[in-house]
Amino acid sequence: KKEWILWQKLKELFVSKDEQLEEQAEQSDGAVQEVAVGGDFNVMLRRDLAPAFRADGFSGSGRNFRKVNEHWIAVLNIESARAGNGFALNLGLHPRALQDVLGKEVDPKKLKVQLCEFRTRLPSQNKQSWWQFDATEASMQAAVAQAREDYIQSCRVQLSRLSGSHSPLFNANVDDFAKGDYDFSPFQGADARIALVIARLHQHQGRGKEALAFAHYGLRHVGNSVGLRRDFEALLEE
Repeated sequence: KKEWILWQKLKELFVSKDEQLEEQAEQSDGAVQEVAVGGDFNVMLRRDLAPAFRADGFSGSGRNFRKVNEHWIAVLNIESARAGNGFALNLGLHPRALQDVLGKEVDPKKLKVQLCEFRTRLPSQNKQSWWQFDATEASMQAAVAQAREDYIQSCRVQLSRLSGSHSPLFNANVDDFAKGDYDFSPFQGADARIALVIARLHQHQGRGKEALAFAHYGLRHVGNSVGLRRDFEALLEE
């Protein structure tokens, strides 16, 4: 029990620090860009990048956007480089039926990327996940335009497929999963954690046999994670 309490506190501390950093970034990003490039970068984000998100059903402003449907919450965050010469796109996807990664109830309007079960940073054209620019309007415009294209090409179709009512995450088969015969791109993660999420989704939808199969698989591949082992064991006891 002491081990579990310590583990939970460490998780909360980790996310708390992330939230503080994100809030600081949201407050400071605009100011940094205003000084460095006269505010043009933020204008370009609103004019050229945000419409691509809204076309896919996202709502929001500034650097954070969310898309909520019957089954899923998708979160997009625009993260600026500390040097002020680039930005990244962080994407999260979370099942509405489940608690967040800390085991807390989810507010769809406030969920952050780092609390989603599925998280990724979208790959840029240079595969480094950062779209970089110098302090010129042409360079910034090219970076924003390329990010828009990369989002459309590498994320739009895949996100629509995963966040729909017929998501492959709802219908995953443990035998195929064990063979690596699945595609949850653009998201990647540890098999044991993904197995836990799928087991919980099966359980929520009343497919007890499938939930147990993924729970047993997860226990065999959980490694040294005390928290995951406890979660799998709890599933098996229900």
